Amino acid sequence: MGKIAEDLTTSAEIKRLSAIFKNIDTDKAAVVKELIQNAAYTAVTLRELQENISESGAIMEYNNGGGQSGIRVSPALQAYTKLISTYNGIIKQLVGLLPKSEQELARMSSDPMADFLNR
Repeated sequence: MGKIAEDLTTSAEIKRLSAIFKNIDTDKAAVVKELIQNAAYTAVTLRELQENISESGAIMEYNNGGGQSGIRVSPALQAYTKLISTYNGIIKQLVGLLPKSEQELARMSSDPMADFLNR
């Protein structure tokens, strides 16, 4: 785990997201807790993938030993692309559970890329 990933732990992200989504009705608490845990894990994994992509690049050369070689998108970038969609879906669900008056602020506060860029 490198510098970026070290800066974010699942428990720290759970705490951060819990503070953002603290005003969701208590009757939805079990669902919210599960969504926050999934979002936190996903955010940490996204940061690890970002670091891998930064270090190794988005494109990699391959040679399968059977005479085929070339370049392809890195597996880390493929995983990142799929996972960012999952993360965005989880956050969208959480934001949708908030009172309307708090939704925009939560949307801005829960974006891991915006948070990363603002450091």
